[in-house]
Amino acid sequence: MKFNHMIAVASIAFSTAAVADHSGVQFEVVLMRDGKVVASPKVMAEFGKTVALAQGQVMKFEGSASVPDAEGNSLTAVKLYLFEDGEMRPPQEMSMLANLAKVQ
Repeated sequence: MKFNHMIAVASIAFSTAAVADHSGVQFEVVLMRDGKVVASPKVMAEFGKTVALAQGQVMKFEGSASVPDAEGNSLTAVKLYLFEDGEMRPPQEMSMLANLAKVQ
């Protein structure tokens, strides 16, 4: 089973994955293969804590977001591990600085 397209779709989804409320952040990952969604987990995390979730033998996700500073900036970092041919592949890692003051 090849996951090359899934990695690209998941990476794009992270650019808009952080949605702030008063106590934490929500991560949403949408993995697609051949134009069909194969997994779409969502998870809430407290600011400053790492959250992890696994979606069977498809993927494992880890994410964290720093407490927003006075201007609303928060550093978000994620790792996405995909299973292929019965084993977990090295993670795809990404991070972004997001201004959560502008998120409604």
